[in-house]
Amino acid sequence: MATRGVNKAGRGVLEWMLIAGLVSAFGLAAIQLGGCRSAYQTSPDGQTAEWSVYGSDFGGTRYSKLTQINRGNVSHLKVAWTYRTGEAGTQSASSSKAAFEATPIVVDGTLYLTTPFNRVIALDPETGKEQWKYDPKVDLSTKYGEVTSRGVATWRDSAAPSGLSCARRILVATIDARLIALDATSGVPCKDFGQDGQIDLTRDVRLVERRFYQQTSPPAVIGDLIIVGSSISDNRAVEVERGVVGAGIQSLRSRGIPQERLGKERVSCTLGRPTPGP
Repeated sequence: MATRGVNKAGRGVLEWMLIAGLVSAFGLAAIQLGGCRSAYQTSPDGQTAEWSVYGSDFGGTRYSKLTQINRGNVSHLKVAWTYRTGEAGTQSASSSKAAFEATPIVVDGTLYLTTPFNRVIALDPETGKEQWKYDPKVDLSTKYGEVTSRGVATWRDSAAPSGLSCARRILVATIDARLIALDATSGVPCKDFGQDGQIDLTRDVRLVERRFYQQTSPPAVIGDLIIVGSSISDNRAVEVERGVVGAGIQSLRSRGIPQERLGKERVSCTLGRPTPGP
């Protein structure tokens, strides 16, 4: 559960509470204080109130400094809007394992979330109106060990002018072990990232069963690096895949990084032993 305020294209919105959970078959609901007029609220330190990182910050505190919603008025919250992802109707070999566990992020006035099968959705946080949806086409015939996605990450090229395609990117790691970069405005894959916008994270991994090597958590973005881990189904054999932590360069052309290095792995670590990447 996260309590946030959002600056929306010059018009204020009431601080709202987003319930990141199961709302009537994979839906999302936002609730706001009844009887209050819409009014943009900043955090006490004067900064724009966003939720741009999974867990609120790099420490994962899940804490907001906003104060409009508090113990005294939380009982007066009313439903502002409901959005249904449609994921409950997805027919797949792993439907019974599907679980909605996403913590949405809010950045630049847009809310971004993921579904169990890694569809990425952008919403207007004030109205719940869908702005775009991206489907990575996860193979629905595969029986995955886990079927969930805990959210997305974002990265902004500080050297890129506003309006440039993929100046801000939304990053999603999928249950079939891909890392995908999308333009935050349109949801279109960033073609200069990896191979046509995505990277196969199973590269150089000693796979035992491909379907059990997955990504279920958002990447971590530190500077111009994307850090990803892995999710491996355990208790199924003596020898299984080893967990790999990888860091890749995420910068755009404007940073002067050679094209062949964009979206490529820089270093990977298996069991704490770093191995230089290509």
